[in-house]
Amino acid sequence: MIFQTIVVLPADSLDAEEAITRLMAPYDMERSVAAHKEYVPQQEFDCMVKRYADTGLIHGHDEGGFWWMSSDNPLGRWDGWTLWSFEDDSWPTTAALPERLVPAAILTPDGVWHDLATQWEMSDEQTHEVRTQAAQLLTQYPSHRAVVQDCHR
Repeated sequence: MIFQTIVVLPADSLDAEEAITRLMAPYDMERSVAAHKEYVPQQEFDCMVKRYADTGLIHGHDEGGFWWMSSDNPLGRWDGWTLWSFEDDSWPTTAALPERLVPAAILTPDGVWHDLATQWEMSDEQTHEVRTQAAQLLTQYPSHRAVVQDCHR
C-alpha cells in the first residue's frame, strides 16, 4: 500500500534528505529491535503456534493475554519511502496544503509520528476533516517546511 506522509523540517535544513532519513528511521518496519512480547488475539496466536511450533517460536500466556517473542519494530509504519523532488514537494508550513493532498501521517521535528484518520474511500467531509487536522498540526511549526513523500507498507 502506498500512502503519503508529510515530514516537517526546519526551514534552514541544509540536507533535507538526511534530515528526513534520520526522522523516518525509528518507523522503519524492517528495523530490528530487542526481542519483546507481542500480544495478539487468541485466534492469531493459535494459528501462529500451529504454523511455527517447530521453529523455536517462543510463546506463552500471562495476565496480559497471549504473546510470542518478536523482534519486529512495534513503531514500524513503512518499509520504503521516496522523496521525488524537494523543490516540487515542499512548502512553508504556514501555506495551504497542496490541493489534492490528503496525508496519512505527519512526522514532526520532535520525531513524533501522527497518524491521520485516512482510509481508501473517504467522503468529502472526511477528506476535509483530515486536511484540516493536517493544516492545524503544521501551523504549530511556523518556521518550518512541510515535505510530502510517498511511503509504502
